[in-house]
Amino acid sequence: MCITFATMGWLVNVARAKGSSTLVLENGDRVLKNHIAFAVLGYLIGLVFLFFIGLGFYFGWDSAPDKTWTSYIFPVLMLLALLYGFIYITFYYYNHRVIYNSETITAYDAWGRAKTIRWTDLKDADVNVFMQEIRLYSKQDGRIVMGRYLYGLDDFSQEFATHHPYLVQRILDKPLY
Repeated sequence: MCITFATMGWLVNVARAKGSSTLVLENGDRVLKNHIAFAVLGYLIGLVFLFFIGLGFYFGWDSAPDKTWTSYIFPVLMLLALLYGFIYITFYYYNHRVIYNSETITAYDAWGRAKTIRWTDLKDADVNVFMQEIRLYSKQDGRIVMGRYLYGLDDFSQEFATHHPYLVQRILDKPLY
């Protein structure tokens, strides 16, 4: 548990330090991207998954004393959770990004699906501190969810303030980091 909190604290500090570093594309669009720590975390979870698979082969899958199907449920569920965590966090690092310009905001989720909201259609914004997300809502019931650990959030906040100064306070009242 202490390692988790230490890792999250380190990630928050790195995100703060990189808060103003925004990647600018050739067409002028700005990109918010994830820290490499998400890739490292995903690969570590993958290694833990492989470690437990190896333990299963080493000690034998059928070495349970009572050999009922219920003795296999917990290990299988844990392995599936580790596999899903590995896939999701690794995909989150490679696919989750936010591209914005003076007209639109486009967010890509962990699976690479894109959602776009025009600045003029933005009606509400909030911060979910528990999930570490910024949520932007459009007038057409669309929603963009973006992580709070993306590089370049300082620049995004300034752009947000130019388009919706009354909504930016909802995000800035709760610190972005």
